Amino acid sequence: GVRVFAFSLFRVSAKGKASGMASTQVDLPQNLWRSEKMKYIQLLISPDAIHACLDEIGRMGIFHFRDMNPTVNAARRQFISAVKRCSEIQRKLRFFDDQVKKANMPVQAEAGDNFDLNELETQFDEQERELKQMNSHEEALNKHQNELVEMRLVLQMASQFFDKAAQGTTEDLMALQTEEEQRGGEMMPYQQAAPGTTSSALRLGFIAGVIPRDRIDTFHRILFMALRGNCFLQQAEIPDPLVDPTTNEPVNKSVFVVFFSGAHAQGKITKICESFGANLYPFPEAPAQRRDMLEQVEGRLTTLRTVIDRTKDLRQRLLRTVAVHLEAWTQFVAKEKAIYMTMNLFSMDASARCLIGEGWCPKLDVPRLEAALARGQERSRATVPPISTTLHKPATPPTYFRTNKFTDVFQSIVDAYGTATYREVNPALFSIITFPFLFAMMFGDFAHGIILLLFSLMMVLMEKKFLAKKDLNEMFAILFEGRYMLLLMSIFSVYVGLLYNETFSLSINFFGSHYIRHIVGDFAHYEFAGTPYPFGMDPIWRECANQNMMVNSLKMKMAVVVGVTQMLVGIVFKCFNAIHFGHWYDVWFEFIPQFVLMFVLFGYLVIIIFIKWWTVYSTPPQLIRTMIYMFLNFGGEIDEPVFPGQRPIQMALVVIAVICIPMMLIPKPFILRAQHKRGYHEIEGGKRHRPNPEAEEFNFSEEFVKQLIETIEFVLGTISNTASYLRLWALSLAHGELAKVFWMYGVLFVAAEVPAPLNYIAPALGVVIWLGATVGILMCMESLSAFLHALRLHWVEFQNKFYKAEGYPFMPLNFAKLQQEEEQ
Repeated sequence: GVRVFAFSLFRVSAKGKASGMASTQVDLPQNLWRSEKMKYIQLLISPDAIHACLDEIGRMGIFHFRDMNPTVNAARRQFISAVKRCSEIQRKLRFFDDQVKKANMPVQAEAGDNFDLNELETQFDEQERELKQMNSHEEALNKHQNELVEMRLVLQMASQFFDKAAQGTTEDLMALQTEEEQRGGEMMPYQQAAPGTTSSALRLGFIAGVIPRDRIDTFHRILFMALRGNCFLQQAEIPDPLVDPTTNEPVNKSVFVVFFSGAHAQGKITKICESFGANLYPFPEAPAQRRDMLEQVEGRLTTLRTVIDRTKDLRQRLLRTVAVHLEAWTQFVAKEKAIYMTMNLFSMDASARCLIGEGWCPKLDVPRLEAALARGQERSRATVPPISTTLHKPATPPTYFRTNKFTDVFQSIVDAYGTATYREVNPALFSIITFPFLFAMMFGDFAHGIILLLFSLMMVLMEKKFLAKKDLNEMFAILFEGRYMLLLMSIFSVYVGLLYNETFSLSINFFGSHYIRHIVGDFAHYEFAGTPYPFGMDPIWRECANQNMMVNSLKMKMAVVVGVTQMLVGIVFKCFNAIHFGHWYDVWFEFIPQFVLMFVLFGYLVIIIFIKWWTVYSTPPQLIRTMIYMFLNFGGEIDEPVFPGQRPIQMALVVIAVICIPMMLIPKPFILRAQHKRGYHEIEGGKRHRPNPEAEEFNFSEEFVKQLIETIEFVLGTISNTASYLRLWALSLAHGELAKVFWMYGVLFVAAEVPAPLNYIAPALGVVIWLGATVGILMCMESLSAFLHALRLHWVEFQNKFYKAEGYPFMPLNFAKLQQEEEQ
C-alpha cells in the first residue's frame, strides 16, 4: 500500500532532476525500491574520437568510469598537461569573475559551448594582461590623487597653525628657543627643508602632514616623550573621510603641524610619523608660495581625474566584454577539464591504437550510451567506430537511484546515513510517508500545521522564481531544497492536529460532544452518550480534571503502536534483502527469530493495547505491569487480566522468545563455515560463485563473536528502540503544553493583570507576545527539534533493522552536475 501511495506522489513531479538522467519512461517506484541494475561495460575508442565521445557521454550523465591505471602517479598520466592547462585557464576565469564582482557588473547567463580551447587561452592571456596593467595604472593614479587631495587639505587647513608660529605669539615657543640656546644647541637656519621648514623670527622648525584620527592622541604623547617636551602640536579634524593612499580604504584623518626646536628633532619626528602611518607633505612658509602651490595642486588634480575617468571607462568596456561570456566560458572550461581528467582514467593499447575504458552503466541506459558513442564518432569523423562490450565483473556495482525534485530530498536524508548496498531495499521509498508522519506526531497542531502548510505552498508555487535566483539566503535555500518534504510534513501535521483536536492548544467542537453533562452539587459528571466522536478526540476532555491522564495515555499508546509497527516492517525488509541476495540462512536464522521475538514481546503489547481500548473494565489493568510480570512472575497468577486465558498465552510467548535467542546466535556461523569449506559463496539471485582466491580466510571465531554482538544488540534493542519511540509522546506533550502556556500567559494573563486604562492596549500587547513566541519557539525551534527526532528514529530505530549501507554512490561523468557545482 505504501508503494502504491508513493507511486501516486511521484507523479507530482515526473520530470527528472537537472542532471542529464534518463529520459525514458521507467517504473519509478521499482527504481526507488531497489537501486538501478548496472552493466559493466568496456569501451574501445580511437584517440581521434575520444574527446567527442566523452563529450556526448558527459551530456547524458550515465557512465561511471573506473580508473584503469591505479598504480600510475597522477603527475605521470598521459593527459595531465591538458588538465593543468585547464586549471590555469580556470584561475584566469576566477580572476575575471572577481574583477567583474568588484565592478558590480551583472554576469549574463549565455548558453552555448561552441568555443575553441586554444583560442580562449590566447584571448584570456591578453585580457588578463590588459586587466592587470589597467589595475596597476589605476591603483597608481588613485594613490597619486589621494596624495594630492591630502596635500591640498594640508595647504588649506594648516595655514593658521603656521601663522601663529611665525608671529611668535606663544610664550611656550619662545621658551623652547631660549632653553635650546642655553643648552648650546645649534638652531636650524631659515630655509625650507623638505618636508619641514624653519621660522626666521623664532628659528623653529615645523613638519606638516596628515594622520589617522584615532592615532592622534598616542602620536602626541609619543612626540612629547621623545622630544622631552620640546615640541608643539597643532591639529584639526578633516570633516569627510579620506581614501588612504596606501590601503585605498576610507579613513577619518586629521591635519597636523609639529613645531620643534633643535637640529636633531626633525629626524626623530620624521621616524615617529612614519611609524604611525602619517603622510608628510611640503608646506611653504610664505603665503604667496602656499597660494602658488595650491593652484598647482588643483590643476594637477583636474588633469589626474580626467586620466582616471578614461582609465575606468576602458576597464569597464573590457569587463563588459568579459561578463557577457563569463558564465559560458566557465562551464565550457570545467567541461573540458572533466573530459581530460576522465581520459586519464583510460589505458592506452599501443598495438590497437585505441584507448580502453571500463565502468558501470545503468542497464536501462545502455542504448543511450551506444547512441552517444555513435554521435561522438559522427562529430569527430573518425574512421574507426567506438566499441562497447558488456563484461562480467564480480566487484560490487555502484548504487544509483533515479530521483526527481520531489523524491530527491528523502533520498538525500537516507544517503546522509550511508549509501545503500547495491540492490538492497531502499528506506527512502517508505520515508516519503513515515518521516512526515512521525514528525507530525510530535508537532501535530491544526493551526501550526496550517501555518507550515502556507509557508511550504508558497515555496512550491513560487519555485520557478526562487530557482531563477542565485543569491538565496543560505538558511532559506536549505528550506527551499526540502519544500516538498515540508509540504508533506505540514499536511500530516494538520491531520494529526485534528486527530489530537488541538488548535493553538485549544479544542474545537466540530461535531458536538458525545458526552452528556450532569451537574451534581459543585461538580460536573459526564456520561457517555453511546456513540464515539466521529473523528479525533472529544473536546469535552479538555474541560476534565483527568485531561492530562487521558491525553498522555492515548499519545503514549499511539507512539508504541506506531514504533513497533515500523520496526516490524524493518525486520520484514531484512527478509526481502535475504531472499533477493540468496541468503536463505538469514531468512531462517535472522529474520524469523527476530520477527518472532519482536512480535511476542512488543507485538503482544500492541495487541493488548487494542484489547484494552475495545474493552470496558471496572478496574482497568496496567499494561506496563502486565509486561513486567510476564517475565518476573512467569507462570504465576495474573491480578489484573487484560483478557480471558491470558496466563497460558503469556507463558507460551515467553518460551518462544527464549528459544529465538539461540536461533539467532548459533546456526549462522556454522552455516557460513560449511559454505566456505564447500568453496563457494552466494550472490544476487541465489547463484553460486567461486570465491576470489585472494580473499581472506574464513575466521570462525571472529564470525561467531560478530554474531554474538549482533544478537545481544538486537535483543537489547527491542526494548531500547521501543522506549525510544516514546519521544513521539514526549515531544507532542511538550509542544501542546508550550502552546498552552503561551496562550494563557501571552494573551489572557497580560489582558487580566494590566489596570485601566492600559487594559485596552494589553490584549494587543499580549497577542504580539504570543505571536512572537509561537513563531520563534513553536514554529522554528520545536519544528527543528521534531525534525531531528524523526531523523533519529529513522536512522537508528528503523534502518538498523535491515539497512547495511555498505555501497558506494554512482558518480558518472555529468556536465549538468558540474554546472550546479560551479553555481554553488
